[in-house]
Amino acid sequence: MQISGNTLARAAGVTAPRGATTSADAVVIEAWRTRTLTDGTKLDLGRTEKEQGFVVRDDGLFPISFKRSGTQVCDDGSRRLANVIDIKNILPHSGGHTHPLGRTGDVSGLPGPEDGRLAAVTDRPAYVISKRGAFAIEQTGGGFEVRQIAGKPLTPAEQGEVGRTVAQWNSNSGGSGVRCTFVAH
Repeated sequence: MQISGNTLARAAGVTAPRGATTSADAVVIEAWRTRTLTDGTKLDLGRTEKEQGFVVRDDGLFPISFKRSGTQVCDDGSRRLANVIDIKNILPHSGGHTHPLGRTGDVSGLPGPEDGRLAAVTDRPAYVISKRGAFAIEQTGGGFEVRQIAGKPLTPAEQGEVGRTVAQWNSNSGGSGVRCTFVAH
């Protein structure tokens, strides 16, 4: 499924903005399916608040450390997990991170409010892996797009949530546009 701005495109299987699924997509799909990175690192998608960063290369998915981890406390009253990836650790490849359930199981497995930023600054697809599925985020000439590359098809409510997130990214360089303060863990 591909979601562009407020437009939802439905199709059987995966639709990709540029045609076929990429080799990087295949590597991410395999990691989602096995819940394991290429070096054997297990993906913890359960009840934790610890996201895991990774670099996506043609030969596999490999862990990368975050420069810092913490919580964003935002002017709109929201709070969310936040991590900073040093793009020097991923370029010229793609990067991504996991979305675990959170301590109370209430964290969405969908791409979040700031998840378009990595695609914006690297000009490469950014990936999110969660129990809900695996997603590729791309910035194209027409704006940001999200492709679901693994997992059950999104419900209409989830499609709406992702569409609203993409619309925010398109107005705010891949972010939410909400002012937030980073609090380190």
